[in-house]
Amino acid sequence: FSSARGEERGYQGVAFMSVPICYSAPGGKHRCIGVINLTDRIGGDRFVQSDRKLVTAIANQVGAALENARLVEREREQQRLKRELELAHRLQQILLPSPAALGGDARVGVRCISLESVGGDFYGLSRLGKGAVAVMLGDVSSHGFAAALLMAAVVAAAGVHANASSSPDEILTALRDSLANQLDSAESHVTVFYGVLDPRSASLVYANAGHPHAFRIPAGGEPIRLDATAPPIGLGTRERIDCAPLDWVVGQDLLCVFTDGLVDAASPSGERFGERRVLDAIEARRKLPPEAIVEQVLEEVDRFAPTPVDDRTLLIVRI
Repeated sequence: FSSARGEERGYQGVAFMSVPICYSAPGGKHRCIGVINLTDRIGGDRFVQSDRKLVTAIANQVGAALENARLVEREREQQRLKRELELAHRLQQILLPSPAALGGDARVGVRCISLESVGGDFYGLSRLGKGAVAVMLGDVSSHGFAAALLMAAVVAAAGVHANASSSPDEILTALRDSLANQLDSAESHVTVFYGVLDPRSASLVYANAGHPHAFRIPAGGEPIRLDATAPPIGLGTRERIDCAPLDWVVGQDLLCVFTDGLVDAASPSGERFGERRVLDAIEARRKLPPEAIVEQVLEEVDRFAPTPVDDRTLLIVRI
């Protein structure tokens, strides 16, 4: 737009011209991303049509340059974010121990698959001496980075509190007390199962802070649910966390703990895989090594529900 009445707009001269800076991506909409304003033309007369055409051509070049610069910057930001997510994923995996950490005291199969680059599922394995092993599995109630940060805090705190002389109820109580402020500020909670398997006493002693999917799978017969002995950590309660003892058939029984991601896995038609299917899949393979059971059960879940909706973790232990 050009005019010779610049004095009405406060310009010093008598001519001004405004040309939009536009950009149109291939196949995209034509959009304005800026404007070029010119005023006080040398000579004092108004801008003419040839001036407008020249500035419009310049404006189109400026628009393309600005858009390209924006796309380059966005690509750099996406690459930076991708690298940070990959690093966060690797760091989170480092927090989760290898089954080799038990040094042959138990056969372990475990997989922890995050819905996003990082997640809120976690597990822990540790040797307590004389063949006894400690097993932990839990689930933070949120997803993504918020859940990953809480997961890291839980795993770190569990490593501090766990030792050979501590019982499962003492460990979960210490865990609850040390994480109370973090969970309260995050408005989140954690379900945690913590058990000690001891081949000398042929027993499992466990504490369960609201984790719904924990079972003893015997060599024959139905699975035995390992019921909660306390509410989830972070729900604002200070109730006593109890222990529960259970006889164990060494070499035959399986300890099986998993998260909601397996249960809530849904087929394309919306049908849930469900807890019963998970247990049936494990029972059908209970004679196999734990590593094979975990691999085959997760493959079955993936076939049923190829698009995850939550983190998926399955832990199976035999002593």
